[in-house]
Amino acid sequence: MGKGQAAVLLIIVAIVAAAIFLFPQAIRPPSVTEPVRYKNDIITLENFEVSNLRPVKGSIVTVSFDATNNGDKEVKDVRIDFSGTTMGSGDDVTIVEYEGCLPLTEVKAKSIIGIPIPFTSEVAKKFCVFDKIDSLDSRKVTVNYRVVNDGTRNIVAKVTYQHTGTREALIPIIDDKTVKVPKSKFSQSQPSFGPFVVDIIPPTKGWAISNLPFEIKFKLRFVGSSAVGTPIPSIDEFKIYKNSFRAMLTELQVADLGGEPSCQFQQATIGNVAYHMVNVDRELEVNKEYSCYLEASSITDTFGYKTGTIKILFWYNFGFQKSQSIVVVETP
Repeated sequence: MGKGQAAVLLIIVAIVAAAIFLFPQAIRPPSVTEPVRYKNDIITLENFEVSNLRPVKGSIVTVSFDATNNGDKEVKDVRIDFSGTTMGSGDDVTIVEYEGCLPLTEVKAKSIIGIPIPFTSEVAKKFCVFDKIDSLDSRKVTVNYRVVNDGTRNIVAKVTYQHTGTREALIPIIDDKTVKVPKSKFSQSQPSFGPFVVDIIPPTKGWAISNLPFEIKFKLRFVGSSAVGTPIPSIDEFKIYKNSFRAMLTELQVADLGGEPSCQFQQATIGNVAYHMVNVDRELEVNKEYSCYLEASSITDTFGYKTGTIKILFWYNFGFQKSQSIVVVETP
């Protein structure tokens, strides 16, 4: 190797070394970020532990767990109820440790839990209320139970929270003259995270023809996990209460069927393009289909095609309980 070549090589090595020193990220492979994994089981009780499954009568049993929000948004007013615990008529349940948990006042009890008067300190110490739990955050709860009767007893933690679900569907609309078959068919977004989702069931063809009625259906479905705890009430008895389900329409309206019922949502004005359909006259039950006949307004442009939108918004209270049986003995 000649002197000139050696000099060039040294210059190249120096440049590479400088680049590594000044811009290390340019030559290192990008780090792989683990995707966030949200769950439909929004609130769960993780690390549920009982200090003693065979305690002596009169002793203290400590239960601890992490109230965890697995969803993609904060959850407000998470209520944890220990009043279902069966330790005997003189049982003593005291929450001794928590993070961000609000004291249960009489006002709070009536506004979000619905406990009837009289409100007492005995009632207050059996509840824990979080004003909110942020997405992917956990709150530690530790509870002391005094076991006052022997035999098999049950420790129960019941969780209740309100949640909101959303979903959106797109329906191609054609004039059936300029366009006979649309380029795309019916589609709907992924449902929002939560133990319940609503499916929007499309027209038979997957599209609509302007000024002709077509049927669309809505179906509530449970997608949570039974491993989290026992749902309260049971899944078969769960309902979306009146005025808690809305379908917002764009480029669509409720069809005029000549006096026949057009939709199983009472508040839906025929001919009104911009409005909400609301379940004012009935509750929505799980796994039942609710039908509505819609109609797309006339297509006035030369392309003979447009898209209608259905946006769903619904909210509900969801509860579940986690329990652990213990055996209380007279002597160690």
